[in-house]
Amino acid sequence: MIQVSEYLIEILKNYPALAAAVQSRIFPLFANEGTRFPFAVYGFGEVSSETKDACAYNVNVAVWFEPNNVTEAYQMADDLKELAEKNPWEFINTNVGADEENRKIFSEINFKIIM
Repeated sequence: MIQVSEYLIEILKNYPALAAAVQSRIFPLFANEGTRFPFAVYGFGEVSSETKDACAYNVNVAVWFEPNNVTEAYQMADDLKELAEKNPWEFINTNVGADEENRKIFSEINFKIIM
């Protein structure tokens, strides 16, 4: 899983639309309390083998914004879909949602990487 994490973080850090929004604030699983918005969080899990030589990983990337940045969140959903389509990944879906408890909004994408 380290190999997948390193591969993913390299692509995310070098994608201009994401880098412009979050700079270097890209974290595995969760961001530390007090992290400045916007930031990105990614996670993934291995699924059954695609072939005898390759494994597949379902990936989720979420970019978190302050609640007054709804337009930016919708744009990021489009940007994340474009990122998935530029890579040899299997796009699953994008979503823009809100965490009512924390009063924050997020854009997220789900896709599959086969390695």
